[in-house]
Amino acid sequence: MTKKYFEYLKSIAWRNKRIQAFRFHGRKCSICGAKRLLQVHHKTYDHIFNEPMEDLVVLCIPCHKKEHGIKKVQKKKRKRKRNSLTTATAAKAI
Repeated sequence: MTKKYFEYLKSIAWRNKRIQAFRFHGRKCSICGAKRLLQVHHKTYDHIFNEPMEDLVVLCIPCHKKEHGIKKVQKKKRKRKRNSLTTATAAKAI
């Protein structure tokens, strides 16, 4: 993908196109029917930057990753904050 494409995905134009796609196709994954974690996927890039609704489809994140051939869906690791009181108490116990 090009830098121009990634900039487009951050643009107001794409945000509006995405809203139109949800209204046109509905707010559920077209593969599994999930209603959460939804994204809009390009079926083709033939009309990029001026996509007709037929070029777009709503997918949940897991189905979107499968569509792109990403086998494992990685979860983001969240950093746990260490509680200084707990750490101090644990140090005393040693």
